[in-house]
Amino acid sequence: LLSGGMSGALPPAKLAATQQAAAKAAIRRMRGNEVCAECAAPQVEWLVLEYGVVVCIRCAGGHRGLGSHICKVRSIYLDDFSE
Repeated sequence: LLSGGMSGALPPAKLAATQQAAAKAAIRRMRGNEVCAECAAPQVEWLVLEYGVVVCIRCAGGHRGLGSHICKVRSIYLDDFSE
């Protein structure tokens, strides 16, 4: 269970580590995610949460520069996806 009032249930905003690992692996395997959604660079390591696309580090920097109130970017390899 991901949510609910039962004892041992995870809060809705938190994903178990195994679920996060599975989600990250699925993102990397999705067709089209082998290149940056914006510039087609081959090294994609960042996820733009609002759009559900993967981008390269250069494009991720542009999104981060907009501010977290506009765009949230997470590293596929390093960041927690609980938010």
